Formats: sequence, C-alpha cells, structure tokens
Amino acid sequence: MKITDRTRFTNSQKRRISFGIFLILILMGIIAGTIMVGATDNIQWLNRLFFTNNMFKRSDKLSFLGQLLRDIIPLYGALILQFFAGMFAFGQAFAVLTLIYRGAASGISAAFVYLVLGAKGFFAVLLTVLPFAASSAFLVILGARESIRLSGNIAKYSFLQGAESTPPDIRLYSVKFGVLLILGLLFSIADTLITYFLNPVLFG
Repeated sequence: MKITDRTRFTNSQKRRISFGIFLILILMGIIAGTIMVGATDNIQWLNRLFFTNNMFKRSDKLSFLGQLLRDIIPLYGALILQFFAGMFAFGQAFAVLTLIYRGAASGISAAFVYLVLGAKGFFAVLLTVLPFAASSAFLVILGARESIRLSGNIAKYSFLQGAESTPPDIRLYSVKFGVLLILGLLFSIADTLITYFLNPVLFG
C-alpha cells in the first residue's frame, strides 16, 4: 500500500511529465530533420515529403496569403490529424507521430537557413523560424495530449466498462481543438507578418 501511495502522481505532475515527454519527441524530430538535410542532396524532396513551412522562402516570391498558407496548412494538418486520432481507441500512435513530424519540419527549415546563410543563419533562425516553431510546437503538444487522453478514455470505456468508466466528453474535446485552431491561425498570421517583412532584409 505504501509503495502505491509513493508512486501515485497528481494530475499536475502527470501533465508536466507528459509535456516533457512530448517535448522530447519534438526535439527528436528536430534532430532527425537536421540530420536529413545534411545527409541528402535533394532538399526540395524533403520539403515535399514533410510539407515544411518553407519559412526560408523570400517574401517577394509569395503573396501575403501564400506565406500564410505555408504556415497554417501544415499546422492545421497536424492538429486535424490529432483530432480524428483521438476518436479511435488506438489513435495514440498517430498523435505521437504528429509531434515527431512537427519537429522534423522545423529542423529541416532551420537547417536549410544555415545552408543558405552560413553563420549569419543564426539570427535568421532566431527571428523567422524559432518563434513560430516554438508556438506551433506548443499547440501540437496540447493537441497531442488531448488526443491521447480521449483515445485512452474511449479504449477504457469500450473494453473496460465498469463503475468507474464514464462516456468521453466529445463536445468539450471539440471545443478545445477549436481553440487550438484559432490560436494556430493567430500564430500563423503573426509569423507571416514577421516573415513577410524580415525575409527581404535577411535574405536580400
């Protein structure tokens, strides 16, 4: 009995542990994306494969809307995949993959900036890549947590029905992802403004 009391975690502790694990998965993706850029001779193939933000693109090649779509489509794709993965009892693996994917996409984008600008790429990454990479990673982590939680609740409710088993709250789940999508839009607009006005200075 004493052992179980010592090993029982509070809800806040569980949230911190899960956040740390998800952050590690994103960092693993960043490392993998960076390694892939260094190991391949076809960067554009990686861009198409991972559908990266292409934040290294100069803003004079794209309209404001084009820049915004490059940010929001990959992010929304990850969040929507997480949303639907949470609807299935075994959808946790897909939610985890979205974390690694977002990390890899950010790693590819940052590594390409370094290839183009060399040592000067540090400031370009700091100003144009890191803010959106960090904010979008935060949203994807929150989405993954909600997706995995609902998926686990559905599995418990479906296969282990009992006195402690309650139906999953799909409505609340949908509201939470709606908030994440709205935040994703706001973050994407802010990043597009930064990219649109700073890229000519950094890459010009």
